[in-house]
Order: sequence, then structure tokens, then C-alpha cells
Amino acid sequence: MIYPLLATPTKDGHFIQFAQTEPRLFLALMKELDLMWMFTDPKWAGLPQLYDAALRIELWEIMLERASARGAKVIKVEPLDGDTIRGLVPFPEAGGAKVMQGKESIALDMRSPEGLAIVHQLARQADVVLQTYRAGAAVRAAVDARTSKALNPDLVYLCAPGYGTDGPYGARPAYAPSIGAATGLALTDMPDMTEGVDTLDQVNGNPPRRQSFRACGR
Repeated sequence: MIYPLLATPTKDGHFIQFAQTEPRLFLALMKELDLMWMFTDPKWAGLPQLYDAALRIELWEIMLERASARGAKVIKVEPLDGDTIRGLVPFPEAGGAKVMQGKESIALDMRSPEGLAIVHQLARQADVVLQTYRAGAAVRAAVDARTSKALNPDLVYLCAPGYGTDGPYGARPAYAPSIGAATGLALTDMPDMTEGVDTLDQVNGNPPRRQSFRACGR
């Protein structure tokens, strides 16, 4: 079992989230939580693939305990009308319930000198900046790595666009649902997906799954 997302309240009243999409990031998470010893403990053999439900629960509780001892203040910069994910579903704010959890927000117009000045001031005071703009957008908005690190040389700058910055889809905007649909990850949420599959042919070989897959592609 892979632990792709860990979210927990911190001792200072905020929330902290760890997310990983590949094994090396899971290792980084375990190192951050000071749990690397588990990889040499026979009790945890096979980590992160644990087939014993009791061990999975125990690991999850240990990780939550370690993570909750940390604290972080996260400020999300949004446009004046708010991030569009807030209105993703009809019920107010439900679309952003997960991604906004534990964060503070500031709504401003980054295209105005005043709004950009506020963003730059936040960068001067921050330890980490994370931006998820499509390719080229951060440079146009004057919040790219070079600009940000000129304001704060000690800044850790993370760029995490939906489709990368130099591929054929780099200029496309993206949210997690669109990436999940494009990569086929959304297939794992199908009601009949009870067993792991190795190839797309195996998914297409099952009529109910094929029907759901085609529906997702429309």
C-alpha cells in the first residue's frame, strides 16, 4: 500500500500535508519523519507495500503522530474571485475542501502593481514558495524562480505544473481531476476495480470497466 497523501493538524493549530507520487518521494517523506529505520526492521519488511491491514494502520498512526508534531503556516495566493476549484461542485466551497484545508488565503490581483508587490513581499518572508502554473506563466507573472530568489536568496522554490514545463502539454492548465483522467488514474476509482491490473488491455477486457473507461473519455 502506498501512502500518497498524509494530512494532519499540527501543534500550532494549522494543517500539514505530505504528498508523493513516486517511490523516491515516499523515501523523502519517511526521512523527514525520521522513520528510515523501518526499512531495516523485519517487522516492516516490504514497506511501503504492506499486506497486513493492522500494520498499515499502525504505520499510518505513527506517521500522523510524527507529522502532527511539526508546524507550518501556508498562505495560498488566489485571484480576487477565488480559486476556481472552490466552485468545482454546486455546493459552496466543497470543491476545494481538501486542497484548501489548513491553509490561509489571500485574494489579490497579481496583474496590478499593488498585488504583485504583496506577492513579492510574501516571497521575501517565506521559507518555501510552491507554484503550479503552466509552462511560461510564472515568468509572465513575475513570480518565477529567478525573480523570487532575487528577492529571497535562501528561498526554496518549487515548480509543480500539471504536465511539466517542456513537454507537448506543458502550456495546458490542469487540476488533479484532469490529470487523473488523462493518465488513466481515475480508473482506480471505478466501483468494479477490485483487483490490480498490469496493462490497459486487462482493463478493456472487462466489459463494465470498458464501458466506464469510454464514458470517461467523452
